[in-house]
Amino acid sequence: MFKLLRHFSLVSACAIFVLIAVLMVFFRHLSVEDMINLGERQNEIVARAIGNHITAHFGPLPHLIDNRDGETALDNARAREISAGLSTQIKNLPVLKVGILNLEGHVIVSSAKEEIGGIRPKDAAFLSARKGHLASVRNPSLDKGAISQASENSDTLSSFLPLHNEAGVVVGVFQIDSDLTSLLKDIDKHVLHVFGALLVALILLYLVLYQVVRRADRTIKKQHGDLQRSTDKLLQSVMDAMPDLICVKDSDGRYLFVNRVFEAWYNTTREQAIGKTNYDYFPKVTADHFSEEDRKTSEFPKFRYYETELTHPDGKTRSVGVSRFQVYRDDGGVAARVVAGRDITELKKTEEQLVQAQKMEAIGQLTGGVAHDFNNLLAVIMGSAELLEDQLESGNEPLDAIFRATNRGAQLTQRLLAFSRLQPLRPQLIHLGALTASMSELLTRTLGETIDVQVNAAPDLWNAAADRGQVENAVLNLALNARDAMPGGGNLTIECSNERLNDAQAAQDQEAEAGDYVVLAVTDNGSGMSAEVRSKAFQPFFTTKGVGEGSGLGLSMIYGFAKQSGGHVAIYSELSQGTTVKLFFPRAGKAVGLKDPDPQREIMQGAGETVLVIEDDPDVLTLTVQILEGLGYRVIAVVDAGAAHKVLAEGRTVDLVLSDVVLPGGVSGPEFAEEARATDPDLKVIFMSGYPAESARRNGLLGSEDVLLNKPFKRQQLAKALREALR
Repeated sequence: MFKLLRHFSLVSACAIFVLIAVLMVFFRHLSVEDMINLGERQNEIVARAIGNHITAHFGPLPHLIDNRDGETALDNARAREISAGLSTQIKNLPVLKVGILNLEGHVIVSSAKEEIGGIRPKDAAFLSARKGHLASVRNPSLDKGAISQASENSDTLSSFLPLHNEAGVVVGVFQIDSDLTSLLKDIDKHVLHVFGALLVALILLYLVLYQVVRRADRTIKKQHGDLQRSTDKLLQSVMDAMPDLICVKDSDGRYLFVNRVFEAWYNTTREQAIGKTNYDYFPKVTADHFSEEDRKTSEFPKFRYYETELTHPDGKTRSVGVSRFQVYRDDGGVAARVVAGRDITELKKTEEQLVQAQKMEAIGQLTGGVAHDFNNLLAVIMGSAELLEDQLESGNEPLDAIFRATNRGAQLTQRLLAFSRLQPLRPQLIHLGALTASMSELLTRTLGETIDVQVNAAPDLWNAAADRGQVENAVLNLALNARDAMPGGGNLTIECSNERLNDAQAAQDQEAEAGDYVVLAVTDNGSGMSAEVRSKAFQPFFTTKGVGEGSGLGLSMIYGFAKQSGGHVAIYSELSQGTTVKLFFPRAGKAVGLKDPDPQREIMQGAGETVLVIEDDPDVLTLTVQILEGLGYRVIAVVDAGAAHKVLAEGRTVDLVLSDVVLPGGVSGPEFAEEARATDPDLKVIFMSGYPAESARRNGLLGSEDVLLNKPFKRQQLAKALREALR
């Protein structure tokens, strides 16, 4: 910048110098012109003064000149006398020579006596004077011998004035030559003074401008340097604040820049790293690998990303996502290679947890659907068995086997529903320490003498909100799994404690939420699990036991139960290091009131009321109609909401609607009920479904006041629900 301004100021100074020189030449030219005009007027005044003097002493000048035949009337003596007078007169005047010429150019009188009688050339000025005009010529050819005052360097002005007679006719020419040398010297001196002054001013201006530009350049350079340092510092701070490992290399692989993550990762400093290569930090095998990656980067003109495993200085292997790209110069060459590495170990773990959660959710939806369909089958079997029981003698062994199988099937569907978080729960305020302590004796008897059972609880243990029966079932399942993992005996520890998860802790588990929890941990010192087995432990029907030794639903049921209770479950296990399963239950503020189930009562009969049954499964529909007719009800059976609307539109009396929740045709049972109650607000409705009430309400199918019978239901349950609804 400074060089540019310096060159600009120098060129500007030269241009100004040339301009001043041109102006000085022009000014001198104007001054000389003014001087010539001034000299011409001066010569005219002097000539008239001399003419007046000659006229006073010798008579009028025109009378002295006789131009007839080109001769003059003056004799030589008279001419010399007049010439001598002229010489005397011009001694003190700036006049070199004075003369009188006739029209033919003959010198009649002259202060230079040598010229008397000579003939002057008829130049333009003389001819102009003959015509009656004052004319002058600068630097005429002079006879230096005739003019003693003249020198080689004299600058003269010759003026020619016409001489008129009384009639106004030009009869001669008066010539006067004056010396302009001193005037020209004065002009040149003045011009030089002005030029010198302007040149000095120009030099001073250039020096001042030079200093200003130099100071401005220094200021700009300083500001630019400060800005560059500030920018570099800001860039360094930005790079240091990033969680990624960032380094910049030149085309030869030398480090040009590293951030703090690089320093921490490789236990170095920025000063030590700059100028080094891969081979200065890593073993040859690793350095060769990184150099090969640098070479591969040149094959990707824009961007390259890949994932790899690297060993951290703490000794642990980390998953790293590496981004590489090149920065190019204007000529297309490689200026630098940029490498950015991000530790994605936790991200990969979170992704795995998310995939696992999504897989468990999908399996849960599948098992829930299977349980729903299986409940429909169980409803037909159980209902048919109850109808047969009325026709056969009591104590019929095959019929009892059907009831036992149906109950076992119902328990199996409960486990499936537990995993899919659709089972009906009875949450209440419980003290896990007291609950596990009460189970200690049962566990000791169940597990045998080779298993040492210890139960510990924190002294200030919070209360938890959970289904007591499901908690007991979960503890028993975990204890049995621990026994199978310790065939030669071992230790089983059950601990209850308080734990508060903050956002950071909850973020480590994809399914956990921040909050207060009561933790029930079951730990054994058995064979443990591999990572592969541990990742599948909560999947339904997955088991490491032999055929017929386990259903594979124990841990999946516990998983679903914990999630449905508002908590979560975590498993920690290593091969030969034992296993710990932790159940997290939300902390309870107050107890949840529950009604005790009603005692067994006699089956209540109907009084001839009309029940509209809506069920799309033909077997369930047929069985339901048979049961209702056996209970003393009149039955109208349809398979969808459209047919049910037609029944109501015909004006037929309907005392109660018994409808499945999910119906074909795009209209569900609850939607039909809402439409029917728009015209008959007092219409009684009972719903039935293979899904429990909590699931139906959570999915928006049922309201909080709607009554739902869970399939498979017994005839007594149906009869009771009908009588309570028809009161």
